Amino acid sequence: MHKRISKHRISILWAALLILAAGISACTRNTGLDTVSLPTDSALNDADRFAVITETYISLKDSPGLQGIIVNHARRGEIYEVLGTEFVSKKTQSELWIHLNGGWLQRSSVELYPSKEKAETAAAQFKMT
Repeated sequence: MHKRISKHRISILWAALLILAAGISACTRNTGLDTVSLPTDSALNDADRFAVITETYISLKDSPGLQGIIVNHARRGEIYEVLGTEFVSKKTQSELWIHLNGGWLQRSSVELYPSKEKAETAAAQFKMT
């Protein structure tokens, strides 16, 4: 003998399946945003037009992030024009990268200045230390 499944049991089964599907989809990993490019006319870019290298010797890359290839090198006290900035995210951290006229490098490797004159004054101090 076949037992008839009631409409109530079918409704419960569908509800359980929907809850299970929602739970599985909620558990999928969201990788999130990898990079954020700032427009060239942003307030950050307007305030920091020149960069002075603070590292003794550093590699500049063809793109922001650790995957970029080395295209140039810079030395402590050198001044570069800032062309743009980009945040690069890795897992839960993000890091600001600076685009110079010689390539990309991490924000922690430069000091930024609003004018070339201020950058030149700072560069002279970096070269003396």
